[in-house]
Amino acid sequence: MIKQKNIKEVQPVDIKELEKYLEIAKGNKKYYYTLLLMLYTGMRVGEALALTFDDWDFDKKIIYINKNRQRNGNIGHVKKDRPRTFPIHEKLKELYNEVKTCHKNNKGILEDDYEDNNLFIAHEDGRYILYSAFKDYLRRLDKKAFKLRPHQLRHTFAALFDDINLKDLQAMGGWKDIDTLINVYQAHKGYKPKTIKSLNEKFEQIQSNKESKSE
Repeated sequence: MIKQKNIKEVQPVDIKELEKYLEIAKGNKKYYYTLLLMLYTGMRVGEALALTFDDWDFDKKIIYINKNRQRNGNIGHVKKDRPRTFPIHEKLKELYNEVKTCHKNNKGILEDDYEDNNLFIAHEDGRYILYSAFKDYLRRLDKKAFKLRPHQLRHTFAALFDDINLKDLQAMGGWKDIDTLINVYQAHKGYKPKTIKSLNEKFEQIQSNKESKSE
């Protein structure tokens, strides 16, 4: 269980503000695609930068998240060695097609100068992107938009889906403990209508069963 003193209050990014940020980021496609991939999947930076086209399985409709681009540039295991899968939703399909087209165009322009590493996110010439380069790009955007740090997108992803099954969300994001997911990444914003509905239905059912037995 996570200790109270270790809980960090992390604020997710407001979606309207994030939309403005992404609009500015469109000027640099590779980093724009990185931001979208992280937002759509809750991936960590290193996981996004290590993803290859082979990790996309459209037959099973999942992405395999099983490696991590480390800060020194090497490929390693995902955090805490917890590989996972993520369901391919419609926005991810759109992103996949757009990124694939972008790579195809770059290959056509650069020809022999293009380094084909089968990376989903890469420089225009196909080389892998360093974690530090991505962070430097975000710092340059500070003056044009607002301060955004990579892990905030993961928090934003978790906050967006606070109404889905927690075990599903835990599996998608690769969080080891649900305690961590709830206490660090999500905040209670009041009781949801479906919670009240569930209470009413459950206790109504119990009462009905009790009355049936007494007859």
